[in-house]
Amino acid sequence: MHGGPMNTPVTLEERNDSELGRILRNERFTQLFQPIVDAMEQRTVCYEVFTRGVYPLESPGDLFQAARKAGLLWEAEHCARSTALRRIATLRIFRHHLLPEYFT
Repeated sequence: MHGGPMNTPVTLEERNDSELGRILRNERFTQLFQPIVDAMEQRTVCYEVFTRGVYPLESPGDLFQAARKAGLLWEAEHCARSTALRRIATLRIFRHHLLPEYFT
């Protein structure tokens, strides 16, 4: 991969910055929902949300480290949260945990 008209190589840091921009612009986050279970009552009481990016910034550590280095940590966190909240609103498993007016 080459950076520009002078055929200068693109560093891994520059590539991650462009990948980060693509992830943020397109809200390319994946959420995984881990149930938290009350063992005594044997029921799910809530869910923990794990966020992933896409290759090559799939790992949350790599994703948010790249965002921090690029000065975009707040934007990345905000985008991850809002994407997760929109995803939660679409999933049936969460409907009994939220207020009914969210789904009318």
